[in-house]
Amino acid sequence: MLNRFIGKNEEPSIDETHAILESRVTDLDQKIVDLDRQIRQNIEMSHKTTGAESQRYKQKALMLLKQKKQHEQHRDITERHQMNLENVQFQVDQMKDYKKVYDAMAASNRQMKLISRQFDINSIEDVQDSMMNFAEDQQEFGDILSQDITNMDLNELDDELAELGDSMFEGDIQIPESDGFGSVPITNEPFRQKEESQPDDKKFAI
Repeated sequence: MLNRFIGKNEEPSIDETHAILESRVTDLDQKIVDLDRQIRQNIEMSHKTTGAESQRYKQKALMLLKQKKQHEQHRDITERHQMNLENVQFQVDQMKDYKKVYDAMAASNRQMKLISRQFDINSIEDVQDSMMNFAEDQQEFGDILSQDITNMDLNELDDELAELGDSMFEGDIQIPESDGFGSVPITNEPFRQKEESQPDDKKFAI
């Protein structure tokens, strides 16, 4: 029934409707500002005049004030519509996000199923056992290759090392008496003879 009067158009989007309401609020705000300016002018003129002329300005101010109140009511209603649309838009965006999350999880689930089909539990266990056996063999190879192949008795080596240690610290350190160059005697005899040959008066001469 309503389509007969307004016609049947394509369904408007939330963004388009929000833009229309935003423009309407801006227009109403401008009208309210203009009416407020006219109201102040008429009130001022009513104070400057007297009698019927003053009453005429006052009546015009009351009429303009009534229009201002109506525009303010329309603006408030339009702003509430805007808030409702914003809430609806938020819910729509949230549902879109839910859909994206669901699609991503469903795609990941399909990929996991495809990949899991390429595995066999028995083969995985066989590979694991093989790797453990190889690690044990590798440890055994290392133990074998690190064995001593000199065939020396470790006990004998320990005894010999102990004897060397004892011989290094036996007795005092011996200093050789001769190094091949002979010894030079050190004496104070020439100096003593020289002092005895000098007269006593020269000894105490200044």
